[in-house]
Amino acid sequence: MSAIGQTAALPWAQARHIAANADPLAPVLARLDEAAGHALAEPIRRMLDDPATDLAAQSGYAVRGKGPWALEQEATRQPGHCHLVRVGDLLEAGTVAVLTMEQTESERTRSGGVRVLARDALTGLPDSSARATPDEGIIRKGSWASAGEILVPAEPGPVTVTATMLALAAAAGHDALTVIRPPTVSTIVIGNALQGSGVPRPGRVREALGEAIPAYAMQLGARALPSLRSLDDEREVRGLVEDANADIIITVGALADTRGAVADLAARWLIDGVAVSPGGAMVMARLTDDRILIGLPGEPVAALVGMLTLLGPVITALRGSEPAPLATAILSTAVPPPPNGTDTSLVPVALVPLEGRTFATPVPAGGPAQLLSWANANAIAVVAPGVGYRDDVIELLALGASVITAG
Repeated sequence: MSAIGQTAALPWAQARHIAANADPLAPVLARLDEAAGHALAEPIRRMLDDPATDLAAQSGYAVRGKGPWALEQEATRQPGHCHLVRVGDLLEAGTVAVLTMEQTESERTRSGGVRVLARDALTGLPDSSARATPDEGIIRKGSWASAGEILVPAEPGPVTVTATMLALAAAAGHDALTVIRPPTVSTIVIGNALQGSGVPRPGRVREALGEAIPAYAMQLGARALPSLRSLDDEREVRGLVEDANADIIITVGALADTRGAVADLAARWLIDGVAVSPGGAMVMARLTDDRILIGLPGEPVAALVGMLTLLGPVITALRGSEPAPLATAILSTAVPPPPNGTDTSLVPVALVPLEGRTFATPVPAGGPAQLLSWANANAIAVVAPGVGYRDDVIELLALGASVITAG
């Protein structure tokens, strides 16, 4: 029996579902110079009506009240007055209309001022009783768009804040945006015989995952911290887990040390073993401060399987997004069944489009740490129990943030 009372490893799809149900990170208010690369938690909206005030739609006289109107040099709020404006000029509140020169007649008064009369719409003659049609020649405030209108939606998410979105937000008057920051990922590689660089010496093994896991996390929109190294020592592992300033902590290798750290830190177990081949010996727990701890096997291929199975869905969930449906393809050749017939197999494949359909061909394994097929594949086939014959339909996982077109 496992550490959380499981009598058997969880089915692969169920483990992915649990990982994908992590609670999103709490939204935060970020200044515009901080917001790039974050996911929008709230849409970017207009701050003001567009236009923000009444504008002149034509050149002429901006009139107030009933005519005739006394011509003023500057705008006035007094009824019975008018002033000259050009197209696009701002209008004072209370302006009734903007009349063109052709619609009016101006004349000198005995006092030396200028009086403007509207022309009768039928006769075309100036008439002191003629009235301006309300709103004529005016673009009213908010007639193009209203304050609060969505400029950039936040759904379906995550909608990542780009440079052009920042320009739009600034032009609209925003100083900050409500976002979900990218989750941070810390990787702890555990092992006494690991070698960090160069060709492995006798009795040593070249460490293969310290760069791969952070790179995968960044492809999915997370921020990865430089990986750390630890000896196969439970106290050291626990200390690194406690000190990790990250939302997701990945340990690779020495799962017994990870289990001990989980127990010592009174974490809540979520997953203890997955029915997948290879790499079923993976674990996931939630620490008391809500950080997520994922423990992966030390064997590189098994660790990559765990990375795709758990880390990908957790990052997506923390960013506030729903997992995308998996694309499908048709197996062009049969896949050997896993040692345990109830396991799901993750198989590196090459995708070949043919006559409107996508075919998946397994890539031969081999090379250093058996990673040749993983490095040369452009997708990972999810071969469920009982599936794997030629012409069977299988689901596909992307090796990063790339999109696989369903076939």
